[in-house]
Amino acid sequence: MHTYVNAMANDPNNSDEDYDEGYEHVQAPMSPPNSPPISTNMNLPRANEPEVPAAAVEFLESGIKRRKILISVGCTLINFCQSVVFAMAILGKINSDLSEEQADDIRMALVITRRLGVPVASLLMIGLGYRVVGIMGCSFVGLGLFIAAWVPRVAVGGIGFLVGGVAGIGFALLSLTVIVPILETFKKHRLRYVVLVRSADAVAAILFACITFIPEINIDWRILYRYQLIVMVIAGAACVLLKPVTEQTPVDKSQGVRRLLGLTDYSIFKDVALYLLMVVYFMDQVGKPIPVFELKSILQDPMKQFGDDLSVQIIVILPFVGVLVGLLSLVFWHRFSLVDVLWLLGPVNILSGLLTFQAPALSKVAWVAVYAVTFGMASGVFIALVDNVIPHAFGKQRIRIVEGILGLASGVGHVISLQISDTLDTRSTIGYESSFYLSGSALLTSGLLAVGFRFVLLRKKVKKENDR
Repeated sequence: MHTYVNAMANDPNNSDEDYDEGYEHVQAPMSPPNSPPISTNMNLPRANEPEVPAAAVEFLESGIKRRKILISVGCTLINFCQSVVFAMAILGKINSDLSEEQADDIRMALVITRRLGVPVASLLMIGLGYRVVGIMGCSFVGLGLFIAAWVPRVAVGGIGFLVGGVAGIGFALLSLTVIVPILETFKKHRLRYVVLVRSADAVAAILFACITFIPEINIDWRILYRYQLIVMVIAGAACVLLKPVTEQTPVDKSQGVRRLLGLTDYSIFKDVALYLLMVVYFMDQVGKPIPVFELKSILQDPMKQFGDDLSVQIIVILPFVGVLVGLLSLVFWHRFSLVDVLWLLGPVNILSGLLTFQAPALSKVAWVAVYAVTFGMASGVFIALVDNVIPHAFGKQRIRIVEGILGLASGVGHVISLQISDTLDTRSTIGYESSFYLSGSALLTSGLLAVGFRFVLLRKKVKKENDR
């Protein structure tokens, strides 16, 4: 029996049909022959047990609701804070006293470490819990960037280590801290809470990007890195709110390292659905970063003569606006199985891929703006639905390890995408177009695979039912 079972599974007031499949259900004990069946009603009092007063039950329920509210508020606040600081680190004028090449290398190291550090965050979270991991993440980000702000220019390697290494790991820890508590705590209307938390990313990016367009504001990156410590202190305080509604069974450390890391149940690695989702996610992440980074190249193309007005420059923010719109549109989505999610993700990525193929040929600013918003919407829908389907498809007790596995697929795809795009931009004779063709191909492949894998899972389900 798994040691991580949802204690609230039998609560009729907190049930949701999108939350049952994939969970461990404790069966009722077998009745002796020729005897009446044993009741499975968990609300009936047991023999020789005093009835729990109604006031005590009401007090317990109010405490659970209060803790859920604190978790949703805490995750949203933490995600907003860490997104603001990440935007500072990426969009801030870090090259004010460094060369452009040095600044780009530091940014790239930060992005790569943040992405590839997710599996480490997953294992730490299994052993330590998300509240401790969140506080660790805030400490790494806050102190890493703060100390880097005081390092002299000659020690650029030290700046790279602190920003790209220490702070990067901190961001990786926080990327799971903001979503795992939501997935483990909420059953009813879980997708709405996922949307709430994920929206903080887009809002933070939009706000900070808008600030960078104000000509009078030219804040040195060292000042930004010093004052971000205040933001991370707020995020660290919010981590205290992340107290689980139901406590996890203590890990028996005498059983060795694998037991400590929660890897005693290897059945998750035999689930073909996990690998199918990994491939779809990997190809999606190969395609998604490029248009966000290369959109500026389209707008600055001298052949298109878009100009450099503020109305043109602000288009680079529209993908984040699209993410927010895509997330908010999911409040109307009511299908939660992996098969149904793939049914939506397939066409979404196919459309996104086809539009990305056409992006380099767009000759009007309005069409570039429409593409940016549409692309952002596809990104928002994808990330939220993948997060939300994990408990349903793989079980609550496996959320942390599955998030780590998918995070690895996402990180590898993201890094490969940026490296290939950089190589194509350097060696290609047709400019940025080749990067968009790569992105469109990856997204189209991801969409087609999602549609194909949906039929694979349907056939597997039919075969399983016929074998019964």
